[in-house]
Formats: sequence, C-alpha cells, structure tokens
Amino acid sequence: HVLDIGCGTGRVAFALADYLSTKGCYTGFDVAPGGLAWMIRHLPPAAAPFRIVRADVFNTEYRQKTETRAESYRFPVSDGSVDVAFATSVFTHLLPADAENYLAEIGRCLRPGGRAYVTAFLMTPERRGPAESGAAFVRFHRFGEVAHVGDLSVPEAMIAFDDTVFMDWVAKAGLELVPPVKYGHWSGSGPKPGQEFQDVLVLRKTFHPAGAAPVTSVREQDRLGFDG
Repeated sequence: HVLDIGCGTGRVAFALADYLSTKGCYTGFDVAPGGLAWMIRHLPPAAAPFRIVRADVFNTEYRQKTETRAESYRFPVSDGSVDVAFATSVFTHLLPADAENYLAEIGRCLRPGGRAYVTAFLMTPERRGPAESGAAFVRFHRFGEVAHVGDLSVPEAMIAFDDTVFMDWVAKAGLELVPPVKYGHWSGSGPKPGQEFQDVLVLRKTFHPAGAAPVTSVREQDRLGFDG
C-alpha cells in the first residue's frame, strides 16, 4: 500500500501505474483540486486500485475556502496499513503544528518497518546565516520559535524548520531516521550531480531489535560519520 501525501498532479502515481500489481494499492490526497482533476483525467490504466482523495484542509497558499486545519487532519487510511509513504514538497508548505501532526499521521499509518520518503527545508546552525542574509538560493526570515519562512505575509509559501525540532517531531511520531539525510542545494552549497533542491529524509516506523538505538537526529548522523 503506497500513500502519496500531497500527490499533486501525480508525479508518484504515474511512476507507479505500470509498477504496482493487483496485490498493491495506491492512495493519494491533496488540497488543490485542480491538480487532482488533471491527474484523474490523464492517469493511465493500472492493475492496482488507485484511490484519489481531495483533502478539505486550509492552506493560505493553496486552499483558503475551508475551516479544517492541517494540524487536526487525519489521513484517509487505516492505522498500520501503509508500506511506503511519499511526502514530496509537503512539509515546505506546512506551519509547525501542521507539520508535527503530519509526521504523527505518517507514524500512525505506517506498518512497523514501513518507510516514508520526505522532503523538507532543514535549518541547521551552519545554514542559518546564509539563509537569513540572502547568500543562499532561498532567503528565509525567522518565524516564531522553530520556523523560518520566505514570505512573512504568506508563511506557507515556503517554510523551513529547525533541524533538531523537526527530528524531535519525527521521534515523537514513532519514526526514526534512516541515515543519511541527503541535504539539498537550497542553502547555496551546490548543486552536486543528482542532488535535490530540498533536503531528503527516509523515515522508518520504529521496529528494531532490543538494544539497537534508532538514529533520530542529524547530529547523531554526523557523529556516526554518515555523509550529509
């Protein structure tokens, strides 16, 4: 079972249409109805069942005509029913309480050992100076205690989170980092061949042998010698 959080026009869905067998299934949801309508019209026939859901969730950037908030939204899948989840360029448009809830929902939906591919802007101490001075590809402004935004008038247009806070939310959700974090070149450090613009994390629903401690922070990743 694949869950596509913020599926948009079907980047993941189109890739999986010829891949998933009748034993698999796909659920995708998004707040923007226009992209969903386009995907439904153009998605090729697939062996696996594909379920597309419009999430009636408020977002200043994408959907204002609703009162339902992302911080209380429940994903349209059952507990422990998902093998793989994707959240590409989703956390870059969520306010802190919303992001914390979405991570908790990923933790709820994944089966033990299931994984999630997540992209985000992670603000490390080393990146904060260039990001706030304009030396990075993206200029950010401090927003509250744990976030940084590109536009103070529309915070959800582009938002970054302090890396330690984000990883605290990951751990609280019952997830662990599968190292390394693949840092993107948004901070002005690249790009290197194959490098994404946003930071990429693979998260796993915690399920590890007794005595094996999960890696839950980027600081721990660095201590263990993983590449950034």
